[in-house]
Amino acid sequence: MSNAQAQIQPGDKIPEATLFYSNNPEEEGVCAIPQKISTTELFKNKNVVLVSVPAAFSPTCQGSHIPGFIEKLADLKAKGVDTVAVLAADTVFAMDAWGKHLKVGKDIIMLSDPYVELSKKLGLAFETRGGALEMGPRTRRSAIIANDGTVKWVGVDLKGLENSTAEAVLAHL
Repeated sequence: MSNAQAQIQPGDKIPEATLFYSNNPEEEGVCAIPQKISTTELFKNKNVVLVSVPAAFSPTCQGSHIPGFIEKLADLKAKGVDTVAVLAADTVFAMDAWGKHLKVGKDIIMLSDPYVELSKKLGLAFETRGGALEMGPRTRRSAIIANDGTVKWVGVDLKGLENSTAEAVLAHL
């Protein structure tokens, strides 16, 4: 998969896309009931941190990336963040189960971008091919700070975890 569109930059508007989430993130053992949300609705009149990961339950995503945002959630809110959302090209069911496993409750929205629609428009889609990591279209590890749908900052990690951490986001709020 090639990135036909350049990566989103500060000053750009978050593109329109339809994402999915579960409306019952706190009910353990209850299957997700998928709900649609547009990026317009998600970002309107809010300061949003959108954290993108390649896959739910994957080692870096599960072990350090998202736990960092859970640990720093109060600090993010204190700096004016209204919504923290985690995006992956997984099913709404996988994202719901992962959110329950991480115990995010309603504090963090776990978003599914199953067709990498938003990821492509952000210029953050890629495809894994060959070897043990044959996962198809994915979302690049990143964090975006947006105010009312306008991008204020973007941190992307091509490898490892450095530019899209909770600490990096806090430093740019």
